[in-house]
Amino acid sequence: MEDLTYTATGEIDVENRLIKLEIYLPIQREENPYEFNYNFNLSKITIFDKKYNVIFSHLKLRNDPGNLLNSQNNVHKMTLDVDKLIQSRFLGSTDFDLNMDDTLFLLLHDDSSKEVLKDAELLFANVENIYEKVISSGNQTIDLPYNNLTLRPRRLGMSIIIK
Repeated sequence: MEDLTYTATGEIDVENRLIKLEIYLPIQREENPYEFNYNFNLSKITIFDKKYNVIFSHLKLRNDPGNLLNSQNNVHKMTLDVDKLIQSRFLGSTDFDLNMDDTLFLLLHDDSSKEVLKDAELLFANVENIYEKVISSGNQTIDLPYNNLTLRPRRLGMSIIIK
């Protein structure tokens, strides 16, 4: 069976401007909870007027040794308020469009959040390629390159949330 850890399913609640997610993660331990301190709107419009709805969430454990997680088919429920997402300011950034049919959800597990803005910039620059990869091959995970602050794996879950 395919490992779905770090990927998600969900729904978009247009009326309440919410995104309700079920993320494949292990059961959260009370003594070491998940921290989703950075949730970005990385929605993008290209020079060809193609628009992508994109949400990027950074996951860290309170005491994170940087080990990869294994969901064992458990889901962690999370709701994001569209109006409280951190708006990116990159060239081509646009508002999140609740009326679009799908949203690319990117979840990065890293033991450090010190370079989260650089990660957001890297992902924003690659939105089109990531989106096409997920559309053609389904929800999946990849490892991102290490940064200067961590020697541990940086796992990215990539999912499409259908309205």
